[in-house]
Amino acid sequence: QLNGASDKFKWNAGVYLFHAMGRQIGYVSGALLGATQLSVTDGRQRTRSLAGYAQGTYSLTDSTRATLGLRYTYEQRKLTGFREITNASGTTVLPQAPKSADFKKLTWRLALDQDLAPDVMAYVSYNRGFRSGGFNAGVLPATAPVKPEVLDAGEIGIKSQFLDRKVRLNVSAFYYDFKDIQLSSFVSTVQFLRNAARARLYGVDVDYEVALSQRFRVSGALEYLHSEFKSFPGGPVATSIPTGGNSTSSADLSGKEVPRTPTWSGSITANYKQPIADSALDFSLTYSYNDGYFHEPDNKLREGSYSLVNGQIAWTNPNDSLTVSLWGKNLTNTRYSLNSTKQFVGDVVALASPRTYGVTVGFKF
Repeated sequence: QLNGASDKFKWNAGVYLFHAMGRQIGYVSGALLGATQLSVTDGRQRTRSLAGYAQGTYSLTDSTRATLGLRYTYEQRKLTGFREITNASGTTVLPQAPKSADFKKLTWRLALDQDLAPDVMAYVSYNRGFRSGGFNAGVLPATAPVKPEVLDAGEIGIKSQFLDRKVRLNVSAFYYDFKDIQLSSFVSTVQFLRNAARARLYGVDVDYEVALSQRFRVSGALEYLHSEFKSFPGGPVATSIPTGGNSTSSADLSGKEVPRTPTWSGSITANYKQPIADSALDFSLTYSYNDGYFHEPDNKLREGSYSLVNGQIAWTNPNDSLTVSLWGKNLTNTRYSLNSTKQFVGDVVALASPRTYGVTVGFKF
């Protein structure tokens, strides 16, 4: 990465390289397979990514700045592996012929900042983001790759400090336009990554911090979010079977909410620092809330509203080289699920961690 600056212009440019190997192994057995006793899938996916990027900010006046950033990404996915089927007649191995797919995209950032006062800045930005496509490594032989996901994001907001910088308040409104959004869902016993044609999200973010004293600070955030699939023909739909389990079909899911997007969410954190001789104790307590969301795009499995409380007490030695923290998460032992899916065998729920606590020791050297 290279950086440079003059009186009115600041810039940076660089190259990003990424390489990864992923492996997904799946075992399915039992009555669901009929005459087949065991099905084993072993999929391996290699990712190679190369990107070049550059961004510059130019001061149009003493209080106005314009930013332009560009990034070009080239990414390649390659799939190999096999599927092994065992039944009364023996074992059959179905090798996956190597498949590869290339994805290329130019993305950007455009922004304009305006100082309204010494500690107040307004801004507007337009950004394009890109997530490459790929293969369903758990489904062999492989089908066509999932398409890349593209996000156009617009934002307008204000960042401010006042009361001698004892109060920080940031407010922003955003609009997201997703194309070919990538979603994970189950079909029968197999998890698929697929594309929804288009989704729209918009809302308002507020975050703040108030220094009530030199030792005591309160911070928090609040968000309103609206989400909706604008186009999702052939989306996955699960229907409960009276005798147990679910059947799957396809339907137009346009107008449904995007999974895991609560309409209202927020948090508040209190921090207190107590000096002890030449060291210090830091106390932190966080309360967070969301009003619930759907787990899947057909909007049939809903997570109700829930709250979480996390806390921590940390001691730091005089030269700041040693920190010992006593922490607890989900202190109220709230029961909620990380994920819920309607599968062929029935509704499957993965519960989040209950109350957990521990000690962490950190060193700086």
